[in-house]
Amino acid sequence: MKIKEVCERTGLTRRAVRFYEEKSLISPEIREENEYRDYTEADVRRLRLVARLRGYRFSVEAIRRLLERPQEAGAVFAAHRQELADEHGETAAILEALDRLRLPADGSPEALNEALCRAEDEGTALPPRDLEPDFGRFEELTRGERDALSRRAAENVRRMEKKRRRRWTALAAAAAVLAAAAGGFGLWARWETEPVSCVSTIGLEIVYSSGEWDEALSASVAEFEMALPDEEPALYRLRFPDTEAGGVLSKSLLPGARYAGFTCEIALPRREARSLGLLQPDGSLNIPAVLESALHDEDFALRYAELREVHSGH
Repeated sequence: MKIKEVCERTGLTRRAVRFYEEKSLISPEIREENEYRDYTEADVRRLRLVARLRGYRFSVEAIRRLLERPQEAGAVFAAHRQELADEHGETAAILEALDRLRLPADGSPEALNEALCRAEDEGTALPPRDLEPDFGRFEELTRGERDALSRRAAENVRRMEKKRRRRWTALAAAAAVLAAAAGGFGLWARWETEPVSCVSTIGLEIVYSSGEWDEALSASVAEFEMALPDEEPALYRLRFPDTEAGGVLSKSLLPGARYAGFTCEIALPRREARSLGLLQPDGSLNIPAVLESALHDEDFALRYAELREVHSGH
């Protein structure tokens, strides 16, 4: 069955199904002739179970363990219950400390620190992830160095964008000369194959996972997790620009770090844009429709979209 029917029968969104597939919680068959996914009744039953377990706040890793090693279900449920109990205890301790807190009148950092010290409790300890942060290959860099690297990456992207505009201006001028010499047919052919593009910024929080080389695409691909409004968190993949700026950008991002959003460029030939229903009467792209395709169709995103900038939120 197709993914549309799967969504109707499970109540999940298309991105949620793809997310669980990316996490190897289901493994639908892929047809060789068109690469379409073919979901089975077993996939539907498993997706319903996954959704139910997620409702009980089981992690993806715990669900995968339950599916792969059902004989360990007792241990998985016991561990999850203990985690929830520990979180409840920590939250209760923090709430008690906040109840005892008396905020200072002036609100200065020094006064606020003194007030927090007076209300200090065991529940106010730093989270483990703050005690031993994992910065991957960037752990030897200071925050200032990482910020500087991100600024250089953004500046390189802007510089490459200016070069791209100049290049397309020169190509457009050359196309006009060739069209005048070759006649109306040549002009029409070039017009149909010339790319049309738009640059859009998505202002939603993302968690960057990795940037890996994709052999099938022959390109470096960024992978990150993002939750669209009214949808489950899902994995998104976009190509880095095949330029020096793209290389700098890929090296400046921190695996596991949260960012305030990203900017991408979507470009496709005018003929393909028209056939996909994405071209407006004035010859420009229908930006809402293009973004809808880029955010919900991974094949479209990997073929036509490039990651240009990731926003730190500062």
